[in-house]
Amino acid sequence: MFLFFLFLWTMVSSSIVAGVPGPQYQKPTAKFALWELTASSHCGTSSFKYFGPNDKLVPVADCNKLLLDLWKDYHFTYELFNWENSTALADHFFVLATNGDCEFALKRLDGLDNIMLLGDQDIKEVVNSSIANSRDGVSFGTVEGQMNCDTDSPNSGEVNFEWTLRTPGSINWSG
Repeated sequence: MFLFFLFLWTMVSSSIVAGVPGPQYQKPTAKFALWELTASSHCGTSSFKYFGPNDKLVPVADCNKLLLDLWKDYHFTYELFNWENSTALADHFFVLATNGDCEFALKRLDGLDNIMLLGDQDIKEVVNSSIANSRDGVSFGTVEGQMNCDTDSPNSGEVNFEWTLRTPGSINWSG
């Protein structure tokens, strides 16, 4: 009888220690830009989390230049696909665009493998909102947020992902 209780206690305690598995993050290994005639939007409203001045500061001028140089007169939809697990990596994020010390990166949170659609207007709104909330108009700390975006039509549904606007080389604190 004692051995049975010992076995049962071992099973229960090991499952408590194991706990619930942590989040699984993914990066795309492929992206493709589909050029559009008008602004493209495939995502819902984003949340925003500001890390403040303790992190490396992102220059507003570099983010404005990112918008102007890369996306001023262009409209597009990014198709992001062929997702790989990035949970064990030091930086879970995939860098989509960089200009100077302004970097836009993302990671997928839902663990699925369908195509994610991200429009130019979705990115512009996130970058412009981050700039608008800078304290001094010169720089801001790392910003993160989450959004749901459309997926390709055969899969119909949404993709849950997290984005960040940061300086290159930053590794975000929130995991």
